[in-house]
Amino acid sequence: MLNFSDDLPGMLGMNAEQGVELFYNIEVTPWLHVTPDLQIIVDPGGGAGDRDVAIVYGLRMQMSL
Repeated sequence: MLNFSDDLPGMLGMNAEQGVELFYNIEVTPWLHVTPDLQIIVDPGGGAGDRDVAIVYGLRMQMSL
């Protein structure tokens, strides 16, 4: 478990951001897996910008040969 200091973001001029990540691993074949991914970040960059929410999506593919 990590314990971060509450003073560090203030010293760096940042505020807190929060996020959640959703993913699902799909086994297409025993040697091919596809994983879609969705991240939702509230106050990206610690609220330094003008955006309230950032949505990041991705797709990963793994082949085991």
